[in-house]
Amino acid sequence: MKKLTLPCEILMWNVVPAIRKEIALLLIKEYKLSQREVSKLLGISEAAISQYRKNKRGRMIKLNKEDVKELKRVAEKIAKGSNEKEVINLLCNACKVIGTRVVSRRCKV
Repeated sequence: MKKLTLPCEILMWNVVPAIRKEIALLLIKEYKLSQREVSKLLGISEAAISQYRKNKRGRMIKLNKEDVKELKRVAEKIAKGSNEKEVINLLCNACKVIGTRVVSRRCKV
């Protein structure tokens, strides 16, 4: 039997970093925020933001156009200072959609 990889591991190691990367890059490019500002908003280190920018992190899955469109909505809400509950709901929905697609491809569920 090959190594057992749980669906939640796939989410944490592949999906979440891809989502964070896309949102970080959108906040930097479209909203002209600094790495420091983005790291504080997302609750991650400046080093992580730097690695996203250099494509060293968050590159294990390819997001499709619909994913990016949804994450643009999330980035806009974050940039405009929307309430946390609204942002978390959007993020959770995006993660569910992306995660379901990625996990079902890998796990054949």
